[in-house]
Amino acid sequence: MNPLASPLRAGAALQAQRNSTLDAAPGAVVREFLRSPWLLPTRKRPMTRTTLASTILLVIPLLVAAPPAAAQNRFEVGGLALVTAYRSADVASGPRVGSVGFQPGPSAGGFLGQTMGNRLGGEIRYLYSQNDLKLSSGATEVKFAGRSHLVGYDLLVYATGRDSRIRPYAAAGGGLKIYEGTGAEQPFQPLSNLALLTQTREALPAVDFGGGVKFQATRNMAIRFEFRDYLTNVPRVFDAAPGAKVSGLLHHWVPAVGFSFSW
Repeated sequence: MNPLASPLRAGAALQAQRNSTLDAAPGAVVREFLRSPWLLPTRKRPMTRTTLASTILLVIPLLVAAPPAAAQNRFEVGGLALVTAYRSADVASGPRVGSVGFQPGPSAGGFLGQTMGNRLGGEIRYLYSQNDLKLSSGATEVKFAGRSHLVGYDLLVYATGRDSRIRPYAAAGGGLKIYEGTGAEQPFQPLSNLALLTQTREALPAVDFGGGVKFQATRNMAIRFEFRDYLTNVPRVFDAAPGAKVSGLLHHWVPAVGFSFSW
């Protein structure tokens, strides 16, 4: 007896029962739908023009009604031009007191931002500053070439919605700041009883806070005016003399104007 005979007879009986059900179904459209190869998961389903058009008509409304989550976010890239200044820290050795800090100087930077909600955003920022080191006490002042690099992330909270043309915002964040002394060290430096200005490089954690306002010039272009205060410990480019003590934090004041493109 052929072992395949029973399964074949069972399959034929099932197909006959299916056909009788189709013939009894009310309406030719229903019968054609039930006969469709799309209802046979074990068979290869042919893509006809009718089924392709039906699929397209079904998918398009779903895409329109439920856009992908990424479309809810806007991204922004831009540049900053600015002149920066510092608030100095104190240095003391016995009765002799002075201050260490940086001269005002030009700076430039860039940022990559993302709007994460109607009033919330974030930015990765880079800032390059050219500021000479400064040590002063009384009428004596010593300068030394220097610069800094800063990479950080800020969270922005807007006072108005993302569709507003004018958007004031508050910002706060943190990152890493690299200080570099790039001048030529001298065998004898004035005020060396307080500190030495050195050709040193040091990376320090930084925190910042500030705010600004964005003006949406066009749909994709914006202008911003802002102010940030970056705080760090005093770097070792200022090498305190034996017995001297440096106290306080360095405040890096950064007023800036920026231009950005968003998509």
